[in-house]
Amino acid sequence: MKKEFIKQLIIVELDRATRQHPEWPDDIIHAAAIIMEEAGELMKACLDLVYFGGSERSVRNEVVSVAAMAERFMLHFPEDYEYVPRYGPDKRFKRKE
Repeated sequence: MKKEFIKQLIIVELDRATRQHPEWPDDIIHAAAIIMEEAGELMKACLDLVYFGGSERSVRNEVVSVAAMAERFMLHFPEDYEYVPRYGPDKRFKRKE
């Protein structure tokens, strides 16, 4: 596959996913979880292809989904990101003293 064609597939998937799920997590843990979920689907497609007669098309579709979600992650990741703890000694979950 040519690079430009692959890029176009990713753009199309990114647009489709954004229309279907317009909200995006405002924290990196939940945003990364979306990528991991897509990566799990990619692994399943690979296992299906190798061991259970799955299709190359499914593998390619899942690779594109992973790439699109990684791009979406980067689009929402601020350049001036600073971690602000939501939990910990001074936050919601306090240890008993």
